[in-house]
Amino acid sequence: MQNDNQWLSIRASAGSGKTFSLTSRYIYLLLLGANANEILTITFTRKAQQEMQERILRTLRELASDVCDFNNNPYAIELSKLGLEYSYVKDNIKKIYYRFRRSNNHIMTFDAFFNLILKKFSFYAGLLNNYELGNDFGYDKDILQNTLEKIESKQFDSLALFCFLNELKANQILEMLKNIKIDIATDSSIDSTILDWRDVVVSNYNELQSYVLTLIDGESGCKNIMGRLAINLNKDSTTKDILALFHSDNTLIFTQTMINKLEKLDYDESFFNAKINRIKEAFKWYFDNVQNQVLSVIVNLYRIFHNEKLSILRIKNVLNFNDLNLFCYELLNKHIDKDFFYFRLDSRINHILVDEFQDTNIRQYQILKPLIDEIKSGVGRIENRSLFFVGDEKQAIYRFRGSDSRLFEAINKELNMNVKSLPKNYRSAKNIVEIVNQTFSDRFKHYETQIPDKKINGYVKILTKEKSEILDCIKERVNFLLKHNRKDIVILTRNNATATEIRDFLLNDMPHLKIALQLTNAKNDEFLVLLNVLKYIQTHNNLYIKNALVLNGGSYFTSMPLDSILLGKLPSEIVLNIMKIFHLYGKVAILVLEKSLDYNELDEFIDELENTTIEIEEDREYDIRISNIHKAKGLEFDDVILSEFNKENNRSSSLYYDYDGLNFKQIVYLKNAKFRQIVDLEFKKIYDKQKDEKLLDSINLLYVAFTRAKESLYIIKPTKSDLFDKLSLQDIEMGEDIDSNICDYVESKSISKPIQIEQESFGKQDDFIQDTKKQYNSISRIKGIALHLAMEYSLRYRDSITMTEIKNILLNRYGLILDKKHIEDILSSVERILNNSVIKETLSLNPHIKCEVSYLNDNKILRRIDCILETKDSVFILDYKSSDLDLETKQHQVREYLHFATKYFVDKKIAAYLCFADGRISQV
Repeated sequence: MQNDNQWLSIRASAGSGKTFSLTSRYIYLLLLGANANEILTITFTRKAQQEMQERILRTLRELASDVCDFNNNPYAIELSKLGLEYSYVKDNIKKIYYRFRRSNNHIMTFDAFFNLILKKFSFYAGLLNNYELGNDFGYDKDILQNTLEKIESKQFDSLALFCFLNELKANQILEMLKNIKIDIATDSSIDSTILDWRDVVVSNYNELQSYVLTLIDGESGCKNIMGRLAINLNKDSTTKDILALFHSDNTLIFTQTMINKLEKLDYDESFFNAKINRIKEAFKWYFDNVQNQVLSVIVNLYRIFHNEKLSILRIKNVLNFNDLNLFCYELLNKHIDKDFFYFRLDSRINHILVDEFQDTNIRQYQILKPLIDEIKSGVGRIENRSLFFVGDEKQAIYRFRGSDSRLFEAINKELNMNVKSLPKNYRSAKNIVEIVNQTFSDRFKHYETQIPDKKINGYVKILTKEKSEILDCIKERVNFLLKHNRKDIVILTRNNATATEIRDFLLNDMPHLKIALQLTNAKNDEFLVLLNVLKYIQTHNNLYIKNALVLNGGSYFTSMPLDSILLGKLPSEIVLNIMKIFHLYGKVAILVLEKSLDYNELDEFIDELENTTIEIEEDREYDIRISNIHKAKGLEFDDVILSEFNKENNRSSSLYYDYDGLNFKQIVYLKNAKFRQIVDLEFKKIYDKQKDEKLLDSINLLYVAFTRAKESLYIIKPTKSDLFDKLSLQDIEMGEDIDSNICDYVESKSISKPIQIEQESFGKQDDFIQDTKKQYNSISRIKGIALHLAMEYSLRYRDSITMTEIKNILLNRYGLILDKKHIEDILSSVERILNNSVIKETLSLNPHIKCEVSYLNDNKILRRIDCILETKDSVFILDYKSSDLDLETKQHQVREYLHFATKYFVDKKIAAYLCFADGRISQV
């Protein structure tokens, strides 16, 4: 017997509990008896996959705990709503938890699942099963060169003309061929017939020109008509001359006003319309045949490129992710028997869960389709087989990757899914939810008004400024938020160039402001140092080691102890040794070390590094973040500033892929689309559809931007905007702005007590760090950061956290860099500080504790106080220091804190202390 939940698709608006729904569904299936290896759970990013695994494991552990309160646990309550009684869950959850921990689950990204399939069936794809998978192996330019050499001279001329007309460079041709969506097995009937359209246009235009000029001769008010007929055409006229009959107001020869004028002059309507229609027909022939010629060239070029690429891939035994999708599609749809497929897969997939379903592209769905059909064709209840999709068409912003928000509805219809919505918004304050509802409810077909779960009102402001005023307005808002100790601020833009412009402007006026930006490996010195040393080990070319030395702040003549880097070790051990020698302990180095754990051969790992991109935030604390909207998707921020004052810089493709639901219909060439739509009504429908999609993409992008905000949303738009004007936004202010009371805010920003994860020993790491002039590489700085964190947890959770738990936190976060002795030293320092009589006496007063308090000083420089202890009558400022070296500077710093505190904490006694690691407390 089936129920409504067996084939279920969830429309999950931003902040509505998407991950909660997925986790609940997964655990629900486990409790119904499904094995973890029967449940295929697909995510789009590795980060999302890891978060999903951690969420499921953590939830199972909580439910299996003897102290779990089922009446108040949200997952237990949700499972009860799904029909599982508390008693049943309690009786089975521990068994499920331990079974899941031992299981080989299928929670993975699309690419990981497709790779799993192809590895098992590589023989049928003509590949060895040890093929290498990466982003780019550098063969595409060679493949393009081989392709161009194989096409005929006539086709080469046509290709050159196509590139000239569309201003395409070689790399753009390559990108077009890599992303083209042509099924070469079926797309073979492109007509390239040339019709003699020029003679038709010229002869009919000349007859029409002669007739109308005679008709209006001597008539008043016909100057504009005469101007339109000033174009003279003959048999030698060029295509450009003939196309001049189209005008910038999207008309052919005459406007409607001109035609109305001719009607008043008693023109021959039948003759007039016959000539106009013949001209339109001829132009339609022209545009159709230009399209056919272009597509003939492209399809032929693609076929050669495709075959050349397959040959190279099989010889080199390498694939990129687009190739992976193509091979999997061929396998599952054309080559593999379903029984043999499951036999080789070692498990039968009976349940499919897909996260962010709106981002699925048609090819990914086509690969999953045989598995979905197999599940749906079987007999059984929900515990035997099911489908569960979670997505939100409103957040589909990756069309450039092939995704289409309309696929969500089309797939739900094709699979006859039961579609439900999540009504509550758990992320944003009331006024933010309200402005989102007001702005977008009429913009989306299936919009369901969201209900705010939070009790706070929040703050919304939309204001319009001249472009020249916007940067100052952004700076003013940033200053306001920082002065009120806001710690989770983001500025969102559409364009990267705008984000860079804002950053440069802010840093010019506020040079001490720390702004988090995204870095790629190509710009990061740590990455390049590691790569150059690895290349030196691989090639013994001294140039690589010299490059590494210079990148690391040394000179070509610096001597480094390289003997400890052993060639026979695993890549991870080699990377760790390089990190020790060059003192590389930033986020990029740690990410490279993590990546190296997946490799046993150094050559393979070096190839991976050369063809990968590592994106991180800057390796330091920051005051604000600036991001484009695409990179902010899936994230949330307390305070969002949204602005865009530059035009869209994305180059539109001249090829449009027209679909009818899930079925591909045709490729349409969009060159001269504004003119073509005048003479071809069928093309106009397609062109309008393409424009609607672009409009929807912009609206989706703004929806994503609006819904990142938790407590305040501040939108600054220019008077004219190709982005904001799509929403017809009016200036508005809702709610009260951020409370100026720093103490109230800091309390709300306290750190959360973490869930403890037991960590095995990292082993002894003597001489891990050597002295260096670079402060950010010094062991002292890292120990200092760890001391601050340990003190923060100790004070904030002094009644509910143990030193063992704090030790585990430090090991988890800094165990790669600090050995156990360092950690023990830090914990001893914490105990000495807490046992100091001054601190003990202060804590006995049960003070209000605020950690990491930020403020702007009189010079607009951001400062941060380690800890403030506030009682009814007094305020105690604590500043933690590893030693009393350069004591005068440290005392001066604390005096600045005192100066700030006297202005904020009026009528209270204020004292400030330096707290040293050895337990001494010194009042300033």
